[in-house]
Amino acid sequence: ITKYTNVILSVGGGTPCYSNNMDLINAEESVSIYLKLSAKSLTDRLFFEKEKRPLISHLDSKESLHEFIAIHLFERQSYYQQATHIVSTDNLSVRETVEAVVKTLY
Repeated sequence: ITKYTNVILSVGGGTPCYSNNMDLINAEESVSIYLKLSAKSLTDRLFFEKEKRPLISHLDSKESLHEFIAIHLFERQSYYQQATHIVSTDNLSVRETVEAVVKTLY
């Protein structure tokens, strides 16, 4: 096995919740960051691209999407809270999010 250094791995929202994935994500010398968004922000972000996402493509209203997201956030919270760092990103631009992550790391 080749060991990589300075790698950024972005996983889907459900990935930490299965098997021992959070243990693997938080393995030695690793740093995990949960980019925390509210259900409302996720709903606003995902509604117009939901056709590209099989888990939510069938949801036909913002209300149903919001409910789906809120339930999943609640169910997954205990896994997400295991991240080394949590960065709230509501209302942040991509640049501001990157700056917040860098600030958290250094």
